[in-house]
Amino acid sequence: MISRPIRWVLWLLGMAAFAVAVALAGRHGSGYVVMVAPPFRVEMSVMMFVILAWPVLRWPIGLIRLAVAPYGLPRQLKKCHAEQERAKSARCRFCEPGAAFFGAVS
Repeated sequence: MISRPIRWVLWLLGMAAFAVAVALAGRHGSGYVVMVAPPFRVEMSVMMFVILAWPVLRWPIGLIRLAVAPYGLPRQLKKCHAEQERAKSARCRFCEPGAAFFGAVS
């Protein structure tokens, strides 16, 4: 598995490569998007439309994920408690021989 700092560096390199690709694609794209509502007409480049449409399309996905997330909390809480119990029992098993040798009573 890749360590956390290397993962961050790879993520940043990937994002930089994506930004360069978008900039190059935007430089060579000469298309326009025209949106017409009877008294108004909005004309913008395809790249501007994609940049503005991305958050608008991601917003509902984020809201759905935010609404669904609490339903997984009980399962995560059970898993966390089970892990804490395992760690506690492992700690007790590790300390028992020393306690028996030195005569400590727990």
